[in-house]
Amino acid sequence: MAKTHGKCIFCDYVGELTSEHIISKRYHRFIPPTMGSYRTLRAVEFPDRSEYRVGKRVADPRDWKVKCVCHTTCNNGWMRKLDDTAAPLLTSLITGKAARLTPGHQLIIATWAVMKAIVAEYEDPHETTTHHMQRKSLFRNKRPPEGWAVWLGYFPRKRWTPTYALHPFQYVRPDILAKRNNPRATYYNASITTRVLGELFIQVVHAPIKFRIRDWRFPLLPNGGEPRRIWPPTTFSLKWPPPPMSPHDEEIATVALRDHIARNVRRN
Repeated sequence: MAKTHGKCIFCDYVGELTSEHIISKRYHRFIPPTMGSYRTLRAVEFPDRSEYRVGKRVADPRDWKVKCVCHTTCNNGWMRKLDDTAAPLLTSLITGKAARLTPGHQLIIATWAVMKAIVAEYEDPHETTTHHMQRKSLFRNKRPPEGWAVWLGYFPRKRWTPTYALHPFQYVRPDILAKRNNPRATYYNASITTRVLGELFIQVVHAPIKFRIRDWRFPLLPNGGEPRRIWPPTTFSLKWPPPPMSPHDEEIATVALRDHIARNVRRN
């Protein structure tokens, strides 16, 4: 394969880039290979319609890698250290074992989840939603930047099916939007990313601070599942696992915030 040169999305190193696993190899033993190929769905939702595009890939979702980071400082540097630190915690959550997540544990998992969400977006660099200052903040401070939120849920199933959903959107203050001739988004500055790893449901959301993500609450899910917010930081430990999510709960939780935003757009 030809070598890929470019700029690292975190540290701005310019040169040969390496690939980062979206699902780290250490977790593959908990996630059996279930597909030789899989379908992708891209959709754009407008106030009056939705447009869809379906694609197909010949690969197992476990092997998904994105080439966007440098080798020394990031991939084999702080990103590997973060992955190593998060591994014991994530292994318990992925396998559904009982645990108690302290505020320190929540910070580690949230930072890891945000890192992976940012990397995954770079499979298509033309549709990224993160600002370069957010990526630099994560690189320098090793914690999620302002305007990010992370929820975890317990999702036990007899048969594992991989899930990855990215819902980008644009948030604009009402006073600025009122001055526009065309309300259609010309770029994205926010997103909702949902992943399922084994028995772990992860949702990562980011948007400008004015959006007030920390105030979002999931609706009551049909079968009683309860995703728990771990970022912005809490001051208390979380007992794991919380009430389990059913497949119906997972479907509702994945699109709940997206549908909430869409309803507000249609009302306006």
